[in-house]
This record gives sequence, structure tokens and C-alpha cells, in this order.
Amino acid sequence: MIGHRLHRAAEADVRPAIFGYTLLNDVRARDLQFRENQITLGKNFDGFAPIGPWIVTADDIPDPPNVRLRAILNGRTMQDGSSSAWILPLPS
Repeated sequence: MIGHRLHRAAEADVRPAIFGYTLLNDVRARDLQFRENQITLGKNFDGFAPIGPWIVTADDIPDPPNVRLRAILNGRTMQDGSSSAWILPLPS
């Protein structure tokens, strides 16, 4: 969550502008997505990008590039990883 406006910011200016962090579930209907060559086709439905419901302020996460993230559904771990493994890293 960006705390103030940035435009053509240098990498060093990004972290001070971050207000906090939240989660977004990138839901897709793969059957529709692969029906045609439109990557966004399977993402354009109500409820397909749930976000939040909480924001953790930036000062509560001292090392954003190394945050452990787990998704647990009905007591079963569905995902367990770290932000350090992301293709596009968070600024340190």
C-alpha cells in the first residue's frame, strides 16, 4: 500500500513511500483464460481479486524481502513460502 504519490521514483525512494502491506489473492478461471490467448480473460469476474482485510504498517515488517507467507485452509497448509522467492522482489 503506497502512502504517498510517486512518479518516476528512484529505487531508493520506494521503501520510504510504502505505508504498509496487505494480501491479494490473484484468482483465475484457468479454463476461460486458456480458451483464448487473453491472459486477463480469466480474471475479470466479481470477487476474483479479494484483498485484505488487514494492512500491516511498514514499520511492523523490518525485512520485507524475507517475509514468510503461509496460506492455511481448514487447518491444511496450502502454501508456505517466502517473499525472497518472488520473481519481482520487494525493495529492501
